[in-house]
Amino acid sequence: MNVKTKLLSLSSSVLLLALTVPAHAAFSWTFDSSPTNTGAPSGTSITATASAWATSTTNIASNLESARLRQYSGLGVKPFNVSESRPQHAIDANGRKESVLFSFSQSIALTKVYMSYVYNDADFSLLRYTGTGGPSLSGQSYSDLLLNGWEMVGKSNYSGGYTDGSSRTANVNSSMLSSSYWLVAAANTALGWSSGWTGNDYFKLNTLHGKVVTPPPTGVPSVGTLPLLALSLLGFAFASRRKRT
Repeated sequence: MNVKTKLLSLSSSVLLLALTVPAHAAFSWTFDSSPTNTGAPSGTSITATASAWATSTTNIASNLESARLRQYSGLGVKPFNVSESRPQHAIDANGRKESVLFSFSQSIALTKVYMSYVYNDADFSLLRYTGTGGPSLSGQSYSDLLLNGWEMVGKSNYSGGYTDGSSRTANVNSSMLSSSYWLVAAANTALGWSSGWTGNDYFKLNTLHGKVVTPPPTGVPSVGTLPLLALSLLGFAFASRRKRT
């Protein structure tokens, strides 16, 4: 095999490696009237189950406790012993600081959050669980979560304003981080929001979009290392050619 043939062979190898990248299977879960939904594209099903949580008092430092999950044209949260007057049937941080925990039957990367109802604003934090076993929110404050296996993936904000009953789609998690447990929390100061951004967000969460990220086979370089590998191989081929001449 001459040097030219070797060079072509090496280039082909680099091309094959470049095509071996993580696969992304897209899913969606719509919550109209049930806390559980199964997304099943291409015959593969992944179940998502929602549960409602809120601080035990209006103090942001108070511990989280379970709340009633409202299920009508999307998910809302109603803390126990709190009035359900409009717009308190949504997810909000006016008074008690509310959130929804989503538990998936396998690890997924959330990509979009669709809110079917928005009143005034719809700022929220998105967290994923990276700890071992299943997470326990009961008895922990929002600040505690960040010290016990929860990672802040991002904050979604909108600086405009919404008319009562409008909708919003938020793109999230551009890094495609995965987890089996995700928390959507109305904006609050414990999760990095300034006080001017909190307390006026009310929204119902209708649909989640996500993808299953399949890692490349063992031994296959990540996409970011492929250009360096290609340069190394081409340099080796060039050096071999000079040596022969």
